Amino acid sequence: MNKTSHNERRKLTATFVNTIGAAVFSVGGLGPIVSYATGLPTILNLDQVILLAAVCFLIGLGLHLGGRMLLGGLIE
Repeated sequence: MNKTSHNERRKLTATFVNTIGAAVFSVGGLGPIVSYATGLPTILNLDQVILLAAVCFLIGLGLHLGGRMLLGGLIE
């Protein structure tokens, strides 16, 4: 595989991982917070919402940082 193909595959994979991280944070972290804040019906209490948001934030951050690490393998 040539250098350009290798770099493009790396960038595509990093983008995919970063997008999954953003989705986890948005759906699992922000969704319940917005639902709770606007008074929509929810099965979670405030402590559970905060815990879920924190866990999803950390998972999303980990995936984002993993995507950045993948970019470290680009060939000059």
